Amino acid sequence: MTIRIRERAAAPPPKRKVSSFPVFVVNVSQAEAVIQRLHGLIDGKPPKICALTILAAISSGLLTQPTYSALRDEFPEIGARTNYSYYLGRPDNYTKDIEAIKKSL
Repeated sequence: MTIRIRERAAAPPPKRKVSSFPVFVVNVSQAEAVIQRLHGLIDGKPPKICALTILAAISSGLLTQPTYSALRDEFPEIGARTNYSYYLGRPDNYTKDIEAIKKSL
């Protein structure tokens, strides 16, 4: 009895849609300025401030809802996905904070 063993072809890596953060800026002509302003408010801050700043930008119409991966690539300060999801799901609990951040945008 002869057993023939064939090598399997390697499975192709899963296709992952990669979006860069500037895609989520509403006004494309001002994308660079908006991102620079967000960096000024977010860089070096804790994940809560980062998440609330993104929520303020979304509610003021500067951004559409970015994917977590694009957000993490642009702003590593965002922290874990669970923390971001926590603040994203509870914007009513932080209305005063979000309104204060909107004024500085």
